[in-house]
Amino acid sequence: MNAKRREKPISINRARPVPTIHYLQKDSPLHRALMGMTLERIRGFSRKYPATDSNGDILAQWVDEDFVKPDPKTVLFVAERDGKIVAHFFGAIMKNDLAGGKLYLHLLQWEMDRNHGLPRDLEMAVWEQMMEWGRIHNAEWVSLECDNPKLCDRYEKEYGFTPRRIVMRREL
Repeated sequence: MNAKRREKPISINRARPVPTIHYLQKDSPLHRALMGMTLERIRGFSRKYPATDSNGDILAQWVDEDFVKPDPKTVLFVAERDGKIVAHFFGAIMKNDLAGGKLYLHLLQWEMDRNHGLPRDLEMAVWEQMMEWGRIHNAEWVSLECDNPKLCDRYEKEYGFTPRRIVMRREL
């Protein structure tokens, strides 16, 4: 007896397009259009990670105001696919008065959506561009704050960060 074999449907794995990286600059109409979504992500990041101790609305306002200045002190890269931002990378030049006024690049937000589709080499290219931007703005080092041991290990191994101190806090 010949039983009919049921054929499995053929599944074609259509790879999603690779996101496009944008270094947001005020002179670009596209970048100005992406800025609204970027500011929402910045606000959302602060809500999602309350340990950042930053108010998302105040942070977004600072970024929005700095974006239009002749020499902005904030840097924003976004990964965009199909009109949606799937990752954002945000840093700012900061001044350390306790170190004689030295400038440094502080990475405030580095977030990629779960299914961002951003290849590792593109993420590393963004990293290199951020570092170059920091050097152009006379930053002497780069810093970030991290409270997730798994992420801290990644930043140490993949990006060369070294733990410098542990920040502790107690409410008054």
